[in-house]
Amino acid sequence: MKVIVLNDTSNYHYGCKKVMEYLVKDLISNGHEILGLIKGNADQLPYPPEHYNQADAIIINGEGTMHHNRPIVFNYLEILKNAKRLGKKTALINTVWQDVKLDQETKEVLRDTYISVREVLSQQELAKDDIQADVHLDLSYFNNVPEQITTHREYVVGKFFSQSDYRPRGIMSLDIFKNDWNSIVNLLRHTDWFITGRHHELYASCKARCPFSALAGNTWKNEGLAKTAGVDILFAKSDIRHSEIPRFVDQCKERRMEYEKLFNWMESQPKWTSAFLE
Repeated sequence: MKVIVLNDTSNYHYGCKKVMEYLVKDLISNGHEILGLIKGNADQLPYPPEHYNQADAIIINGEGTMHHNRPIVFNYLEILKNAKRLGKKTALINTVWQDVKLDQETKEVLRDTYISVREVLSQQELAKDDIQADVHLDLSYFNNVPEQITTHREYVVGKFFSQSDYRPRGIMSLDIFKNDWNSIVNLLRHTDWFITGRHHELYASCKARCPFSALAGNTWKNEGLAKTAGVDILFAKSDIRHSEIPRFVDQCKERRMEYEKLFNWMESQPKWTSAFLE
């Protein structure tokens, strides 16, 4: 098929870059021709996208975009509706879905759209409108990361989402907006415990099998991963005080075996593939 991919977030940070790397590679390996990759993270989209009339399918890489009635959500949904009117295949993949109010036409379009969400809470939310969705891990997870030996660390701290970053003295920090994916994963492979408020940093920690203490974000995507895996892992509120973090880390460490269950479960999950679109 000739496809257009919307919400190319590869310029946002290195986790998103790995999402798009996997998606493009998979589409090509399954014989699809990519007519365009339309950048995301904007409230106004070009419509129709370039090469729109030539496309057989429109694919939206949802990631953390589709939630809480944001204008960009309805911009993407309008594109899906127009695509359906023209008889094109539609897909919404690798996405969160939370608190989006749909009209009847959009519900019907989504019922006829292939959907893959990243966790079970989004799947359950769509099911309230009788919309079915598969569940697959975030596409960043499926990239191979060659192992490199790095210095052992007891703790590493990443980025937070809705507050200032936690940067205690004497503890190394990383930043998914500045540090590439493979370097992060390899650093965390040789780290005892990671603290983060960023979803893709959490995924890098899982790829590295490094236990973590994570904060909630602006959606349920972090907690949703643990819910999908059926593991009992704590998540702090996004506005946790920095002074409360050491105690939170200690509480997380009491459930260390739950992290092993999570990592084993994730490694057993089948990869998402564009073969599902056929």
